[in-house]
This record gives sequence, structure tokens and C-alpha cells, in this order.
Amino acid sequence: MKYFFKISLVFLTVSLAILLNVYVIEPWLIPDPCYYHTNILSGWKSYFYHTTAISNGHPEPNWLNWLLTILIGAYIGIIVYKAVKRVLFTIVMIGWLVSCSQIGSSDKKIEFKKVDEKVTNEQISSVKKTKEFAIKFQLVEKQSEVKLKQPIIGDQITYLDQELIIQLLDKNQQIYHQWKIEKQLFEDIIPEEEMPFYEISTCHLEATEELYWLFSVNICQPDTDICYRIELKIFANKTISWREIEED
Repeated sequence: MKYFFKISLVFLTVSLAILLNVYVIEPWLIPDPCYYHTNILSGWKSYFYHTTAISNGHPEPNWLNWLLTILIGAYIGIIVYKAVKRVLFTIVMIGWLVSCSQIGSSDKKIEFKKVDEKVTNEQISSVKKTKEFAIKFQLVEKQSEVKLKQPIIGDQITYLDQELIIQLLDKNQQIYHQWKIEKQLFEDIIPEEEMPFYEISTCHLEATEELYWLFSVNICQPDTDICYRIELKIFANKTISWREIEED
């Protein structure tokens, strides 16, 4: 298709060059009324073939006119081809820029939707059974918010505080006892002025015995590794104990 377009363009420009030379250039150079041709076909024939005394009246090719026509046609064809390429390239670039601007506007809309969102954590729930009891623990979101020490500029992100609910169940799956663990329980190690910046982030059951259950609890600033690590023990006699795990 590419070469067909080029060949067609060359033929068209050659034809235009012939008409230009036959009906404009030569009549202007040779102002003879008898020189003008009555129709296009006779004009083309007389342009490319002429009779001389040597040819005894038989028409011979006018090679100069042939060469001149081909050169003019090729030159005009190259100019037209380059112009068409520029126009097509311009159209393609305009379409590409329009599509990019649409993509950019859609990205801005997505960013706008992220503003003023509330970050919620998955509620972790697990049950572990022993011979006498089953223990169930779950992280539950509260309505209170956690403050950020270094808020992200441009975004209004709110983190919700969490509390740890631990239930001790008997053989009939009835609640034998329930504990509600909040970060204020650990005020002995977390300064009062720092408390609003922390939340109970994670809780894992590390060990199960007949009379107690051992948990590891992390109390952290949101989206940071600034944490207090707690070892929490829940006893079958409805008591609890805890201690801070010191970093080595």
C-alpha cells in the first residue's frame, strides 16, 4: 500500500507536469497561434513525439520533453509526498496529545477521590481451643481517631484507633470471661502526651497452655515501625499480666 501510494503520486504529478509544460510553458516561450493544441490527447502526442526531416514524416520520441517531464514530476511528487507525511504526522500527534490529556484528567480524578479517606484495618479474629476452654481474640475498630505526628501534605487521612477483645469460652462455647484491652492499659510505658499518636496495630497468639495464653501485641504509630512491643498473658482465673519486650 505504501509503494502504491508513491507510484500513484508520481503518475499524478507527471501528468500535471505535462499539462503545465504543454499548455503554459511552451506556449509562453513560443507564442505561435498554430502551436496551441485543440485537445489533450493530440497535445500529449505532439509533446512527446515529433516529426523531422530525417524521420521522413514518421514521429520520433522527443527525449528532451520526456526527461524534462519526468524530472519535474519526480520533484513535485517528492514535495507533495513530504507535505502529506507532515500533515499525517501532525494529525497523529494531535490525537496522541488529546488522548494523553484525557488520561491525565482521569488520574487527577482518582487522586481527588483519595482525599479525606478513613483508613480502616482488617478485623483480626481467631479461636484457639484447649481441653477446658477456647479463647477467641479480635481487633475491633473504635470511633476515636489516631493523630499523625507528620501528616501527609495535601491528603486528609484519618486512622481509626483499635481495641483488643479477648473472650474465654467454656466447653459449651459460652463466654466464661471477656477482656477489653485498650492502649491506655499500657500508660506506664507510653507517655500521656504520646498516647494519641499510637494504636493497637497487631495481635498474635504465641503460646497456648492449660492455664494461660500468651499473646504478642504491637502498639504503633500508623504506617511506621515506631512501636511498643508487649507480651500479654491471659489466665484461666480471669487475670492478666503484661510486660514490655525490650529491643536487643
